[in-house]
Amino acid sequence: MEGVSSTGPAPARKKGRIKRFLLRSLLVLVAAAVVAHLGYKYTGSDEWHALPEKDGVKVFWQKPAGTTIVKYKGTTRFRSSLTSITRFMQDPTTCDDVGCTDYVVLDNVSPQVQYMSFVYNYKPFNKRQFVVKVDVSQDAATKAVKVHYLGDPDRIPPNDCCIRVPHMNNLWTFKPAANGEIDVEYIVDMYEGGMIPYFVYSTIHEKTAYIALRNIGNFVVSDKFKEKYGDPSVRLAYIEEPNAG
Repeated sequence: MEGVSSTGPAPARKKGRIKRFLLRSLLVLVAAAVVAHLGYKYTGSDEWHALPEKDGVKVFWQKPAGTTIVKYKGTTRFRSSLTSITRFMQDPTTCDDVGCTDYVVLDNVSPQVQYMSFVYNYKPFNKRQFVVKVDVSQDAATKAVKVHYLGDPDRIPPNDCCIRVPHMNNLWTFKPAANGEIDVEYIVDMYEGGMIPYFVYSTIHEKTAYIALRNIGNFVVSDKFKEKYGDPSVRLAYIEEPNAG
């Protein structure tokens, strides 16, 4: 009697079972990922949670319900006039000092409102282009100055250089303190788009809250800052110093 071939129906059925098992496993993983994503997105609160203090900078995080974006709030204190720090925040050439490039003033609506674009390098990922409205206001009672960077991604056509940042709602607050110092608060609320997972952005933004405040605190005591923005004779009509009048 001749031997029976091993290439018949049995191996084919085995391969079919393996394929079905792999397909079911993939569907289970996808379903689990969707459930985990929705669970993460729709849980959270408005409570701020403290992170360790570093170099005089305190950072807090907040994960509101209904979003995957984690907000970060950094606080510190340094010496500066409100006028000097406001001029710094409105000056697009500060890109040379804070690490952005390709800055363009798109529109000067008023002395307090301007639209601009700039680019940040996100190595090893693609560059990001920010198109924002910069809006400055001051509280008449407390003299606190707010500088709001609000994304306006559709204001200009897309640029092949970079990924256009779809969401930015960052807010700087400078409040007069004692002895010529100011209390500084920086809220990081943005999503830079692309294929980078949101938990990676969360790590980036946590570091941003620390690094931005530390670096600006160091910059305001530098000779370059004093030369560009420290002239006490320069005044802004929309900014009142706490000791004025």
